[in-house]
Order: sequence, then structure tokens, then C-alpha cells
Amino acid sequence: MIQDNGTSVAINYPLQATSQLFVYRQQQTATGDGQSSIYGYRDRNSQNTGASYGQNGSNTGVTGMSFWGDDYSFGVGGWNYNDFSRTGGVIGAEINGQYWGSLGYKAASTVTYGVYGSNAMGSGTGRGLTAEQQGAGGGFVGGMIGSWSRGEVMGAVSSGEMFASYNLGPVYNSGYSADLLPAPSRGAGERAPAYAVTSPELKVYDSGLGELTGESVFVPFSATFVDMLGDKPVVTLTPIGAPAQLYLKSVSVDGFTVVATSPQSGLSFNWIAVGNRVDAAATRSLPKEVSQASFDTQLRNFMGNEGDTRNVSTPMWWDGQQLRFDAPPSKPRVETTLPQQ
Repeated sequence: MIQDNGTSVAINYPLQATSQLFVYRQQQTATGDGQSSIYGYRDRNSQNTGASYGQNGSNTGVTGMSFWGDDYSFGVGGWNYNDFSRTGGVIGAEINGQYWGSLGYKAASTVTYGVYGSNAMGSGTGRGLTAEQQGAGGGFVGGMIGSWSRGEVMGAVSSGEMFASYNLGPVYNSGYSADLLPAPSRGAGERAPAYAVTSPELKVYDSGLGELTGESVFVPFSATFVDMLGDKPVVTLTPIGAPAQLYLKSVSVDGFTVVATSPQSGLSFNWIAVGNRVDAAATRSLPKEVSQASFDTQLRNFMGNEGDTRNVSTPMWWDGQQLRFDAPPSKPRVETTLPQQ
């Protein structure tokens, strides 16, 4: 049933004052999947590669445009009560669903997502490093920042068979880092944090156990440690078992020579060597913005929750020289004309 009052059109439903065209469809389950209320299908008589990601440079099956960018206005909207799971407001995908992304998604675990993307095979035989893998679940490129995440409990979790995360460039933490190791003394299945040794300079260290028979011995560093050293390190010795008069005759980037004031027979000693890393000279100075105690608060204010309509996030932008946390300069826009009648 089609109704038309000269202003609005409705199909299978009463006319709606809020919509120019309103289409209602009650899906018949027996018809199967792939049903829709409106289907836009694009074809062409010859290849048309398009020109850009803009409205006038793209070719689409369905287009929606909101001429004025008013608050809470969007070109296309998709909503869903998400009563069950594997459901969302909007989906975009390869035609067979090999890779896809959804907005307003509710997963099979009943966890809800603002944005969810998948580009991994779901079968058990398609997971892990033993199978061919291609594609990325998500990608973000930004002029000032690539992406950020903030959670009220946890900020970010990543997992990978080859590695969980990889950073290109310096990494700064306002907290601390720890590895979690099994701690059976604390109970079955318990773990304990192992904290990294820190330094005000870029250092590398190694340690070991040596043995002295006679008056002197040369202790070589491992090849890996030598590769990491920028210059000769500081070495500390500690004899084991009994007091002994030992001293370092020489230290180089290859190792060190230990000398006893009197001949020894199987004297064991511990040693630790600490030196500047080979790339210490290239270390960047701490950015001025990061060194400020207020930086953490500024970042938290920037990572605001748009669902909180009572508060407004703090802007953050790069002016070519430094990070700014004030309003960026406005760029006047000229609205295009409406389509001709």
C-alpha cells in the first residue's frame, strides 16, 4: 500500500510528518535471509573509478546527506535495539563478510561496542601463525594523533601470536611497567609483578658468575651485550664464599680482567656491568609538554566521553611547533548549493 499526500510518501505504513519517504516491511522468516526494507543497487556500463572520498567524488549504492552540520546531525543513521547478539546499528563489509565493521555493535559475548571491526577468519583452522593471515581489524591515521583509547577500568588490551604491541619511536609512561611471572609460593595460579630497572639515562646492563684460578682471569662479555654498549661499562665485583682481595685491572667494551693480590684456586665471584647504550647519544630530549605535571590531566580532559552531554572535552592540536590545548583556529567553510530542482 502506497500513500502520497503530495508532501510525504509512505509504503505499508501511515504517512509520517517527520519523513519524506517512510517504508515499512514486516519480514517473513520463511523468505530467508538477505531481506531489507530499502535496497539500493549500483551498477555501471563501464568502469568508473571515482575521484575522491568526498560526496561528489564517490559512487555509492545509497547516499545520505545532511546539508547543515548541526549538533547531532548525520548524513546516514542506523539504530537497533540490539535485543540479541551479533547485531548492530550499521555494518560495512566485503560482500561475503570476509572483513567487516559495525557501529553500535553487540557481540556474541553480549559486550557492546561503539565501533567493532573484524578481518580474521572465524573457523578454528583459520587462526594462529600456522595459517595464512591477511588484513587488519582496524586502522587509524591522524594528523595530530593516530588514535587514543580510554576506559573507566582498563585503557587498552592487545594480543598477538607474534607480538602484542610494537611501537615505532620513543614510548613514555606516567606510571610503571611490570612483567607478570608465575608465583607458586603465593598460591596455585598466582602471579607476581617483576618491575624493570630504570635509569635517568639510557643504560644497558649484564651480569654473570666468574671463576678465578691463579692470579688473573679475563671475563668476556657476550656478543649481544657488546653490540648494545656505546662505550666501556662500569663493572662491580663481589667474591663468593670467603673474603678475597680482588680488583679490576682493566675494563673494555669486550670484557674485563680480574686480578687477585695472591694466587687463588677456584674462587667464584659475581659481577655486574652497566654502561651507556649504543644509541644513547641519539636519545631525544623529553618533549616540553610531556615534562609538565599538568600533561596527564590535559590528556584526560582531551579524551572525553561524548556520551556525557554535561561536559565538553578539551581540544588538542599541533600548531607546527608545540601541542596546544586551546581552541584551534577556525577554518571558514563555504556550503555547496542545494541540488537543482
